[in-house]
Amino acid sequence: MKIVALLLIAIMLSGIMLSPSRSFSDTTSVTDKTLIGTGFLIGKGKLAEFGGMSSILYMSLSGSGGVYAFFKDNLGETSNVLLPGFPSSANYGCGEYIMTAKDEMWIFFGTGPLTAVQYKFSGSPLPTVAMLVSSKTFGDSSSFCPSLIKLSSGALIGAWTQKTAYNSTSGALGFAYHSPSGNWSQIFPYTVKYSTGGVRLALAQHPVDNSIWVFSKQDGAQQIYANHLTETSNGLSVDWTDTNFITQGVDGTNGPEGEFPYLVAVGDKSRNTILLAYQDDQYKIYSPYVKGAYVSIAQINTDKTKSYLVFPKYVERADYLGLIVLPDSISLGYFPINETTLTYNDAYVSSYSNGSWGQSVFLGTSYTNPPGLGYGINSTQFAVDLNLYPGNQLYLFHESTTVPPTISIISPTNGSTVAGITTVNVSISDSLSISKIQLYLDSTLYGETSTTPYTFTLDTTKISNGAHTVLVKAFDISGNSASSQITINISNVVTASPLVSITNPAAGSTVTGKVTISVSASSSSGIGNVKMYIDNVLVRQIISGPYTYKWSTSNIASGMHTITAKAYDVSGKNAVTSETVNVSKRK
Repeated sequence: MKIVALLLIAIMLSGIMLSPSRSFSDTTSVTDKTLIGTGFLIGKGKLAEFGGMSSILYMSLSGSGGVYAFFKDNLGETSNVLLPGFPSSANYGCGEYIMTAKDEMWIFFGTGPLTAVQYKFSGSPLPTVAMLVSSKTFGDSSSFCPSLIKLSSGALIGAWTQKTAYNSTSGALGFAYHSPSGNWSQIFPYTVKYSTGGVRLALAQHPVDNSIWVFSKQDGAQQIYANHLTETSNGLSVDWTDTNFITQGVDGTNGPEGEFPYLVAVGDKSRNTILLAYQDDQYKIYSPYVKGAYVSIAQINTDKTKSYLVFPKYVERADYLGLIVLPDSISLGYFPINETTLTYNDAYVSSYSNGSWGQSVFLGTSYTNPPGLGYGINSTQFAVDLNLYPGNQLYLFHESTTVPPTISIISPTNGSTVAGITTVNVSISDSLSISKIQLYLDSTLYGETSTTPYTFTLDTTKISNGAHTVLVKAFDISGNSASSQITINISNVVTASPLVSITNPAAGSTVTGKVTISVSASSSSGIGNVKMYIDNVLVRQIISGPYTYKWSTSNIASGMHTITAKAYDVSGKNAVTSETVNVSKRK
């Protein structure tokens, strides 16, 4: 069973890290921890990921402070990069960020008006320097707390609500669209009538038809709204709004908790659905100030039909949730109610697979109720956001899994015949990041890579003709490995080496004064060049015949000297011949 593989947690040094009384399941174990920095996490949900690299934004409490991006790749390398020009007026818990390339990040933050900023990074193998390259504002002074995702087309879409929705019978949503060609547009205001209270929202693209779904829930309401959008050649269009998409009246206890539940939405390609997690209407009141609720995960189809998966444990009714979806498991991050102390500052992760929820994994404890929880997109990472506190430290935890990666050789195919320069293309999938891929030729290591796309260049001209075994082996960051093997037949045209001879002077002859050295060279593929040497010193290189050299022996010591001719054909094969002559000085 695949369970959480990487855990990111912000823990104060004197806080509880891992409690022996809260054991991990038998398929997982924490193998290392990495200090990110002293500070607190930024953002309201998703972490940024791209090509085996993860990034976490945080406000530093060290030195002069500032907003930093922490990077870690699948080889364990890390870096911390200051983000210059980050808006000081941003609400640090209210916004999202994504990586669109290894050297590019977009951040969408604010509490009115909103700001979308673009950073470019430089440095290798991980970013070390950031540069603010663009900034654009959206909405108005009442716009609030945006979400941001990348669409399958490469476009970006942000969505937000208005503070005027608080204690109001009307409000508005806003949608910003950054096209694949780099142009911004927005739909604002898009009026939605709410009843009362603040609004939380979540955003996801449906993997079946690429439609865009915006879910919103108002504090004190009994229903979750859904807005359906379509990406067109001209930008975005709003297709419909359903103000009773999920309700207590129709969906029963799968309806939303009546106060201010958190919403997390993920497009699930493996199940062809959108998963929407939120605290539901199965609740328990422990005191006037402490209320717990179960978590419902709605599986939403393109025709608006739904089914539900319930996490049957009382979690704090309004605190953040984290949701990571893998082909064979669903991982949920949450803050349960401690029924003895009536506190909810312990962070846990549970995973659902094979029809049941597995053992809860304890991450750590903060001094105060944690206001946020981050989660990965394509890899199993969780981040716990602690309150601002002197000495607050952020750690990255790696939890291993015994499940190996899946690997196959796409090309060349098994049994195929190849020649010349051949590219070996490898397909890999895994719940964890891949640390390295190795290529073996006939049991001998030929090459290694750790970056996508996973390809190798095989120069078969340097390998003997006939049958050879090609094996690729993948390792994930937990040390699990898997391999795939094929047999190929190498068939290159074999050309004979060129022929070369020295036709003048004759070997062993005595020479004096100026001597013409003449060389004969031939090859079935053509001669590329001929080099001539006197006593191993290059004196002449000729690319076309006649291959001659005027050698003056007047400054050459008397005695035996060696003349060498080396001929290369157009494929690089060569042949060499040498002879000795006697240099004589006339008296």
